[in-house]
Amino acid sequence: MKSILLIGFMGAGKSTVGKELSRITGLPLVDLDEKISKKIQMPIHQYFDEFGEKNFRVIESKLLEEFSQQEIILATGGGAVVQMENRTILKKQTTVYLSADSQTLIQRIRADKSHIRPLAQNSTDDQLVKLLVQREQLYQKSANITIYTQGKNQEEIAREILKKLKK
Repeated sequence: MKSILLIGFMGAGKSTVGKELSRITGLPLVDLDEKISKKIQMPIHQYFDEFGEKNFRVIESKLLEEFSQQEIILATGGGAVVQMENRTILKKQTTVYLSADSQTLIQRIRADKSHIRPLAQNSTDDQLVKLLVQREQLYQKSANITIYTQGKNQEEIAREILKKLKK
């Protein structure tokens, strides 16, 4: 089986669905944000504060390129599509866009206390909606498959992805 790369906005369920896909397929799950944190030896939000988003995106691009060559399930960060080179990498792979409406995503972001998201931390809901709108086309252009996640659990989403991949 080829790698499956998961993209989508913060709160779309990339890591959660990635775990389920890994369980079903037997492919290892790699969470790109976790690998970045390990490489930079600090939490991403701290790196953003100290070195800025631009420097973060350079590291993200290098690791995306590296991990996209492996046979894995790769859960990317919500902003992975911002860089043109990343979109080029994603388009060459089996890339799945996990989509949901803005209210659902904001609810998930605000409810998730285990992840500090630098771009959501000090943003209003309206600012998050604006960011989602800015990225929406980038997600769509970078993906081979779009899955709407609202009202579905991770197993349903994972099975839907695998079903679409068989076609």
